[in-house]
Amino acid sequence: MFSKSARFYDLVYAAAEKDYQREVKQALHIIQNKKRSSGNTLLEVACGTGLHASGFEKFYAVEGLDLDAEMLAVARGNYIW
Repeated sequence: MFSKSARFYDLVYAAAEKDYQREVKQALHIIQNKKRSSGNTLLEVACGTGLHASGFEKFYAVEGLDLDAEMLAVARGNYIW
């Protein structure tokens, strides 16, 4: 879906002042309240460019998944899985 704009995706959201850390904090709160085991792995589905992963990695071993190969290519540069 974003293949043609994947390399600009993070720039657009940076200009919009997207708060990845706030979103990670909110997601972690939900995960902690809903998880049923003591596991420490997290699959980030629709990971896009992988910028949430750096916040999740403090608490989980993270793997990313996205349908868009170009977004994954950018994610590999942003975050090493």
